[in-house]
Amino acid sequence: QRFSLWNQELEWVASFIRRDPLNNCGWSHRRYVCMGLSREAAAEVPVALEAICANPGNESAWGYLASWFADSEDNYSGWDKMEAVTQCVTHLAADKCIYALEALVKLHLC
Repeated sequence: QRFSLWNQELEWVASFIRRDPLNNCGWSHRRYVCMGLSREAAAEVPVALEAICANPGNESAWGYLASWFADSEDNYSGWDKMEAVTQCVTHLAADKCIYALEALVKLHLC
């Protein structure tokens, strides 16, 4: 982070995902870069939701969203954005989107 390389890498991976939003490797790399930057869910969940709303069948974006809640010691139930996230996901689950249904289960388990 001393040379701001993480920030440049985040910009690069964001442009990569814009060109190919279904690419799971791009989303995985974004997660890795965000860990290097110590970014929090509050900054990244909206990125995932934007991609999901553009294409609810984007399994890679759903996986990225879930990665912010899986294996976390944080309790997101009190997070002020969690209600909006849950409402968005619930709306998509009503359309029988399998990824949304999986996300609801994960969100309720965190």
